[in-house]
Amino acid sequence: MITLSKLFSNNFISNSSTFFEFKILKSISEKPLSSLVEIKRLINKDASLKDERQTFYKLLDSENKKIGIKSFFEKIKPEWK
Repeated sequence: MITLSKLFSNNFISNSSTFFEFKILKSISEKPLSSLVEIKRLINKDASLKDERQTFYKLLDSENKKIGIKSFFEKIKPEWK
């Protein structure tokens, strides 16, 4: 799980965030950091579909894919890297 300090340092949240935003961010923080970083990069870049596809394939080739599939079949919460 990603800590609030990491979210602040990666500019995912600001000091003016509301309770509702924190609730959403808690859900987001349970996702792999590598995926969140790539999503932010694509948004800031105003990426094309081709860029999104290449990023998807890159992330799909990561160790987190194996962790996600294993946790899905074992019905456990994933421990992302």
